[in-house]
Amino acid sequence: MKEAKKLAEESWEGCDGCTEQDEIMYKNGYVKGYNAASSQTTSERIKEIQQQTAYPESISVQQALLQVWNECSQLPKTTSDKWKEYQDWINNKID
Repeated sequence: MKEAKKLAEESWEGCDGCTEQDEIMYKNGYVKGYNAASSQTTSERIKEIQQQTAYPESISVQQALLQVWNECSQLPKTTSDKWKEYQDWINNKID
């Protein structure tokens, strides 16, 4: 999961008017997409994740999920430990 967080950090480019919350949403979306691609879920799961975001119609959310899907399509499945680490990381960002 550290790899997903690192990739999310590296891929964040910011934007005019972006807030810290926008950055957190982008990175969380990136990690969620990474996890989805790593566990070889279908495009339906990506749509489900997108709908769980604060702005599901946001172009940046859609682009982040697509980018993650493309980058992670070759990655091995995550382990239960990595999934737990991911959940803990997301919960810390939300709290």
